[in-house]
Amino acid sequence: MSASQARIAKIERKTNETDISVEINLDGTGAFDVATGIGFLDHMLEQLARHSLIDIKLKAKGDLHIDDHHTAEDSGIALGLAFKQALGDKKGIARYSDVHLAMDECLTRVAVDVSGRPFLVWQVDFPREKVGEFDTELFREWFQAFVQNAGITCHVANIYGDNSHHIAETCYKGLARALRQAVELDPRQAGRVPSTKGTLWGMLRLLSSIGASNRVVAYTVHEPSEAAGSPVERADGLVFVKDGFNWWAFLLAPIWMLANRMWVVFAGYVAISLAIGGIAAVLDIGLNWAALVNLAINLIVAFEADSLHRWSLDRKGWKMIGTVSGANTRECERRFFERWVACVDEPVKPQGAAVSVDMQA
Repeated sequence: MSASQARIAKIERKTNETDISVEINLDGTGAFDVATGIGFLDHMLEQLARHSLIDIKLKAKGDLHIDDHHTAEDSGIALGLAFKQALGDKKGIARYSDVHLAMDECLTRVAVDVSGRPFLVWQVDFPREKVGEFDTELFREWFQAFVQNAGITCHVANIYGDNSHHIAETCYKGLARALRQAVELDPRQAGRVPSTKGTLWGMLRLLSSIGASNRVVAYTVHEPSEAAGSPVERADGLVFVKDGFNWWAFLLAPIWMLANRMWVVFAGYVAISLAIGGIAAVLDIGLNWAALVNLAINLIVAFEADSLHRWSLDRKGWKMIGTVSGANTRECERRFFERWVACVDEPVKPQGAAVSVDMQA
């Protein structure tokens, strides 16, 4: 493969919480140089590189004095972005792959579709809350971040297993083996995109196609952390949060906030509005100025409506269980529920295996 065809990428991502740089080569040898400041996460990313044969160099500095959450999630985001960039137009790749990976008493299934449509199904339950000092709930956060930004569909199911370390390791090794096969160049494809559509667009590219005849709507899907029962029983309690500009939040911000039970956001909005009115009265600068400022605030709320809604749900202990996109809201709901309800069938486990499969998405 010539240098012009090399599937490599370099990403630098800096926020107030983390500073991360990533370099990857999809056609590497499995070399790795990983330092996140989180020992167990480093171990998992090294496994990901070694068994996918993707060279990964990842350096992260995060607010570990708070906890591991931001560093774990943002490393998934940065690695996903690099993966997506290195893939390019995806011409010639195998695209699909599935793996059953065993480790001692543990067996995990991982299936991927390098489709440009991000979706994570996570059926993994850990018997312990921590592996070493690392919270096991952060494994899902890492996978969600990676999948969303890599633009792939990924199903992970721990079929059985008792050891949390083994369960986590089979998830990452399974992902590694599945990605290795899925991004492999298939000579029979002869450089074609593996889709009858002729393209495998990513979510961000679709959403940025302003003026296109087929606009794409994207949602994240949330449910209360205490939700119990089958997907069918839990369906009524789901909340879909739409990405992008929200006209209801712009035109009727207070009503939109109350309708979505965003009490803290509503209180902040009212306090700011009253403060603006008070300042206008004290300075005697007229109500027109105050109205313009309120209009600007509504515009900001509309652009950040999805982030405000998700923050409000997170604050109440809700969890994100998946993402979905489609031509309109109804199609998104239909597509999500079709996939979600399909998770009802539980895998068969052998005698003596202790497992609780979390049917979340």
